Amino acid sequence: MNRFLRQLLFLLSISVLLLTVSCRDDSLREDLEIKESQEGKDDNDNNNSDYIRVVSDPEAALATANCIMIKPGETTSIPVAKAFAVWEQNQTLFGKKFSPNGDLGTILIWAIPNDLIDSEYLEITGYEDINRAAINVKSKPGSKGNAVIALTVDGEVRWSWHLWVTDYNPDKDLQSNNLKTGPNIVDGGKLYRYKNNTGDNIFMDRNLGANSADKTKGKETHGMYYQWGKKDPMPGFAPPNYFPETLFDLPAEYRENNLAYSIEFPDEYINQRGRSGGEWYSYNEGIHNHDLWGSISNKKSIYDPCPEGWRIPAMSKEQEEAPGWRVEFSPWYVIEPENQFVRTNPQNSLDCESPALGFFPETGCIVDGELWKHERSASLWTATAFHLSWDERSYMSRIMGEYPVVILDNRGKGFNVRCIRRLEEKTDIK
Repeated sequence: MNRFLRQLLFLLSISVLLLTVSCRDDSLREDLEIKESQEGKDDNDNNNSDYIRVVSDPEAALATANCIMIKPGETTSIPVAKAFAVWEQNQTLFGKKFSPNGDLGTILIWAIPNDLIDSEYLEITGYEDINRAAINVKSKPGSKGNAVIALTVDGEVRWSWHLWVTDYNPDKDLQSNNLKTGPNIVDGGKLYRYKNNTGDNIFMDRNLGANSADKTKGKETHGMYYQWGKKDPMPGFAPPNYFPETLFDLPAEYRENNLAYSIEFPDEYINQRGRSGGEWYSYNEGIHNHDLWGSISNKKSIYDPCPEGWRIPAMSKEQEEAPGWRVEFSPWYVIEPENQFVRTNPQNSLDCESPALGFFPETGCIVDGELWKHERSASLWTATAFHLSWDERSYMSRIMGEYPVVILDNRGKGFNVRCIRRLEEKTDIK
């Protein structure tokens, strides 16, 4: 009997460990209007085999952005070759393959507001050659917001793109030779240029996905939330979707890592219960990917969530070794003016404003699928991970009173991000 009890206790302990891991299954797409537009449904496999499904320039395809900025009422075409290039390059990492010869389709995963995207216009063109194929999208006139559009192959999501519908156009008429230090007026807002320990940088005036940079606009300034290293945004209201009903009820997509799952289900918040955010990347506590946002390779990664030419800021290599709470380690640290951040309403919020860098709202964060409204500061992810093999944390910058600091936090939490350009990387500005 004692031996039996010991075996039972062992099995229960393993079950509890498995139970701490969960990801959500009820997608946001169930609450919003969906249009799946598939072409060639009547084509058989023999006809599909005549289509060109080999990417002619994988490097160029992989370099395309995951976030597309368009103005209200405008149309855009999103090339789909990246989806095929990513899966071809990473089949071993993903732990699965998919056939490129299936029917192509497009689907609106979610949109805020619901009618932001004209679903009647949503379609794929150039179906026969994936090097020319693109998703056509049209936004609603007079409406700002965010949406996620996906490419499907035989009904399964293979890649998705964030549409940021905004009047803000930080690239228009931007020239390096007349961009002064400090604030610069651009179409729909401002840019800020300054030098610090990470280089000569150009910063946006708002969080990625924000509808406004005006401190009087409340939640319109918050933008989207991101689990560290993921390409897809999450709204702040995202509910928890999946929890095991039994000790052994794990998701069917269980693999060594959850990277492929995060691509196939871009509207799900991957979660490890009981660990205050934990690490979304794998159910195995010893498996991590420290370069998802390019801080190790020192370049914009295929998972970077920023628009073309922009990226998540990283700390310098020297700063990664001993960050502590030192002010100068934050990407948002500016030597002058001193004491640059000022609380805009100390009695009611922790919103901050800087004459050098603009407005930084207190937005909270998402933990275990729930929005924590007060995170004691404006908090933004950096691209820099803590590189110890066993660690599941990355660096985020927190605006503390009159200055920014960097601290470590679990990658499963959802924080806002703000994109930068390095001046030496401005060659792609149009």
